[in-house]
Amino acid sequence: MFGKSTLDGLSEASLSARILAIVDNVVGRRRKGLSGAATVVVPAALLRFEVNHCYFDRAAFNETAGFFDAEDLPPWDTWIAYEVATDSLVSWVPESLRPLVQKGVDVHLVDAYSWLTQDDIERLRESLRHSA
Repeated sequence: MFGKSTLDGLSEASLSARILAIVDNVVGRRRKGLSGAATVVVPAALLRFEVNHCYFDRAAFNETAGFFDAEDLPPWDTWIAYEVATDSLVSWVPESLRPLVQKGVDVHLVDAYSWLTQDDIERLRESLRHSA
C-alpha cells in the first residue's frame, strides 16, 4: 500500500503527510463501519513500525506466513494510528498472534518494529486526543 513506486519522488514531509492520510482514511472507515457494533474486548498488544525502515525483502512476510506483507507492513485492518513525529505506523495485534508476529519482529534487519510499553500507549493516547 505504501509501495516504493507510489512514494518515489516525494519529499520527507510529503511522504509523511501521504502516509498519515492513508492511515487516517483506513482508521476512519473502520470507525464508521463499526459504529453501533457490539464491543468485544480482546487481549492485545500494540506494535510500532518505523515505515522508513522498509527493506522489501519479504523476511517478515515469510517468517509469519503472510501476517506482514512484502513491504514489511502489518495488515491494514490492524492499523490504529500513524505517529508523524517518528514516522511510525501503530497497529493492534491480538495477544494470540503475538508469538507469530514476534518471529517477524526478530528477523527484521534494523529493528524497525517495537512493542509499545504502557508509557508509550499513554503518550499515544494523549497525542490522539490532541489531534482529534
